[in-house]
Amino acid sequence: MTWQPAAWVGPRFAAYAPVLAALPGAGPWPSVAAIDSALGGWLRGDGHRPVRLVEPARGAPLYEVQIVERGEVPTRPDNAHDLWNAIVWATFPHAKWALADRLGAVQQARAAAGPRLPGTRTPIHDRMALVDEGGLVLAGTRAVVFGHAILEHAARGIATVRGAPIAIAPATWSAAEVDRALAAAIVAGALGSGPGVAIDDAQLGPWSA
Repeated sequence: MTWQPAAWVGPRFAAYAPVLAALPGAGPWPSVAAIDSALGGWLRGDGHRPVRLVEPARGAPLYEVQIVERGEVPTRPDNAHDLWNAIVWATFPHAKWALADRLGAVQQARAAAGPRLPGTRTPIHDRMALVDEGGLVLAGTRAVVFGHAILEHAARGIATVRGAPIAIAPATWSAAEVDRALAAAIVAGALGSGPGVAIDDAQLGPWSA
């Protein structure tokens, strides 16, 4: 996928418009360090633990463990999937931290079982991973795409993917309130269930003024 932030517009990207506007404009794909710098005000903002985008390194801990123990999100260069993960981190840091904490604890426990990770995952582990990749947050008649895999597909022109629904009740329709309400749902384990649902673009849109 080519680097073209100006083309990432429409209902599925509406909630991310402020963060997208901070990315470098047209040109070659920026380095991980450049993306981290552009998003630093959100990734290391007030009210949540700071996090930094770093290139994957040999010998580093497991992905979620590296986030929890070092405050580092491994991010592959020139990688659309990891870019959208970073954009979601910048928009919903509390919710992403809530997921990272829970998944990190699961991975730490799995690693403690021996030199090789067990081959099976628990249902809650699977659900958390599904929410991270394909979550669709529902709040009454409004919705926002949370899963970065859905956003990556949308940026590639693929709109037929379904979302794993999570119902919340934020005080207002703002990034900060949705972030906090979603984080609380993740901590409580209220991650929804069942198969994915179709994404209604009519429910998606910008934050309230």
